Amino acid sequence: MVFKIDFPVTGHPLFLSMVKDLALLAQTGFRVVIVPGAKECIDDILKAHAITSNYKGSVRITTADAIPFVQMAAFHSATRFMTGFSGSRVDAVIGNFVRARGIGVIGGTDMEHSGAVDKFYTESL
Repeated sequence: MVFKIDFPVTGHPLFLSMVKDLALLAQTGFRVVIVPGAKECIDDILKAHAITSNYKGSVRITTADAIPFVQMAAFHSATRFMTGFSGSRVDAVIGNFVRARGIGVIGGTDMEHSGAVDKFYTESL
């Protein structure tokens, strides 16, 4: 079962109850995959470090200066779930099960370090 859960949910008072429900699914034999959304966390961290994001349509143009902060936000989002699972005694891993490719230049705009999902490594999951 794959669940895409956006970052604002992790701040909700019932977040840990939801994680316990997901842990119960895992304990009963379901293979649970969580895709933690980090957009809002990335926005907050970039803003806190005075890094302005530009967009081409709905795609953030990720600059070299922004990359460490984007990585920090993505890891922070994922560890919120890891912490919740450890409280339920459920093993969990954070992994690089997705390959992305740079999207290059679109309509004359260099998208810098922005990418698009190219492949899911489902065999590893």
